[in-house]
Amino acid sequence: LKVYIICGLMAAIAHFVWQKYLDKKSGHVPAEYVEAHKSDDLEVGPLPYIFLPLLPLIFILGFSDYGIQGVKMNVNLAMFLSLFIAMGCELIRHRDFRKMAASIQTFFKGMGDQFANTVTLIVAGETFAFGLTSLGIVKEFVAAIQSLAISADVVGVIVSTIITGLSIVMGSGVASMFAFAPLVPNFAADLGGNATTILLGMQNAASVGRLLSPISAVMIAVAGIANISSFDLVKRTSVPVIVTFITSTIAIWIIH
Repeated sequence: LKVYIICGLMAAIAHFVWQKYLDKKSGHVPAEYVEAHKSDDLEVGPLPYIFLPLLPLIFILGFSDYGIQGVKMNVNLAMFLSLFIAMGCELIRHRDFRKMAASIQTFFKGMGDQFANTVTLIVAGETFAFGLTSLGIVKEFVAAIQSLAISADVVGVIVSTIITGLSIVMGSGVASMFAFAPLVPNFAADLGGNATTILLGMQNAASVGRLLSPISAVMIAVAGIANISSFDLVKRTSVPVIVTFITSTIAIWIIH
């Protein structure tokens, strides 16, 4: 958690600076954009509504090992529970059941649009990833690491970097993570390192690597919602992700 708190702070700072730079470079001024689209048929909700999209995450973490353990919570339940809360907020706001019910169509229409736009790309990405795994690319990387006679800390950084690269190419860090993870205890024992430290770096690498991949499911979905190219989204995430990866590596070295 200490590592993640530090990474979160650095990622937030990097996001602020990098997005401001890209906005300026592209000539996009948010205030002017809002002013130019005031005539659109878009209703701006109350300020407290900014917390509604966070509800699924709050429910998932709140009813887990980090919070209340007696309640079973999954993603689908958290999403629909959050939807019902949003419906209640809209009903209180408008005091009109029909208007509230009509607004919920936006939720289901968005689900349908994203299903149509992203499923094909996700299937293509998964097929590509399966092809790379079947060709033995990941196994070759594992064999190469085993042949190197270097310290445990350096091995951890190298493996984490490789996992990041494979996550970018494959759109997922699962395959590469599962390929390397069983070997970590042996690496740590032979090189006098800490297996948990190496695994933490690998886990973080697998997580952030997906955010640099234009074919990962999460990037395709978010790009679809924003109605932009996933490659444009990668430009927006690139610097914050790199800063987070470097911060993670340094923080793990210091704390562990």
